[in-house]
Amino acid sequence: MKYMNKTVIITGGGSGIGLATAEKFAQNNYNIVIAGRNEEKLKKASSNLKDKFTTIKIEYKKCDVSNISDVRELFNFTKKKFTQIDCLINSAAIIDNKPFIKLDINKLTNPNYYSQLEVIE
Repeated sequence: MKYMNKTVIITGGGSGIGLATAEKFAQNNYNIVIAGRNEEKLKKASSNLKDKFTTIKIEYKKCDVSNISDVRELFNFTKKKFTQIDCLINSAAIIDNKPFIKLDINKLTNPNYYSQLEVIE
């Protein structure tokens, strides 16, 4: 099904699952805002998406979802560019490959769980 004039925000959209999700939404004619902490990844991903999908609008915004002011800026940016937000995909996460016993649970749960709740709010 193809959608017209719909807008999606995808956190963690500069690479991995977030970027693959952006491509699927682009195939369905969604306007896209990808967000993440690494601006270079976002620029490259945005450029590649724009080359591949020329009939939709694609924007990127640097955003750390563990920072509530960044999240607010992301939503304000999107509303200015597209006037509405139809869908939100929370794909941002921090991965730590240490053994479980050595993990800093607070470092992982803030961006991977609590920050997602802030984004949804």
